[in-house]
Amino acid sequence: MKDTFEKIFENFTVSWDPENLTKDFTVVEYSDSVLRPKNNDACWQLYDKDVLFARNFHINYKQECVEIIDKLKELQLNLLLNDSLLINEFKNHKLHYSKVNLLKTVPGKNIKLHKDITRNICINIGLKHSNKWESYISIQPNMVDVNPDNIIKYILNDGDVCLLHINNPHGAICLNKSESFARYVMTYTL
Repeated sequence: MKDTFEKIFENFTVSWDPENLTKDFTVVEYSDSVLRPKNNDACWQLYDKDVLFARNFHINYKQECVEIIDKLKELQLNLLLNDSLLINEFKNHKLHYSKVNLLKTVPGKNIKLHKDITRNICINIGLKHSNKWESYISIQPNMVDVNPDNIIKYILNDGDVCLLHINNPHGAICLNKSESFARYVMTYTL
């Protein structure tokens, strides 16, 4: 489990509201031909109709990203090296604001089982309405090997900071499909 998922902190706060900050973002559909918007405007990029990634977030919201990095640096200093691959990777990583990103889960939608192919280890921080979904991640790296016996289930509460081996299959289940809250999670790629 320590090589797949580890919660390292609670009560992480930021000075801004992600919902308010992004209220004017446009939405761009993801496709193989449109990996990133052509200009540097901040926008949402929609994947599989259930999750949106902020694009150009670090360009347009550098101050907010630096705030995240400053707090993550504090966490780095206070964590002890141990037998956890995830903690040791985090402790030895040089943090940079350009790797901070924001994701938003579409209200009432599950995030289906998938693997991130461009990311290996990440830090996820619950910012707003995080606990409206139950997240899960497989301890097995292959999609075909995923079964109930090798799944770690967890609730990412607002303020929780988790390290994840995001290259493993993972997803999230909306706990109340009738609610209209979007989930906001800050994510950082190691």
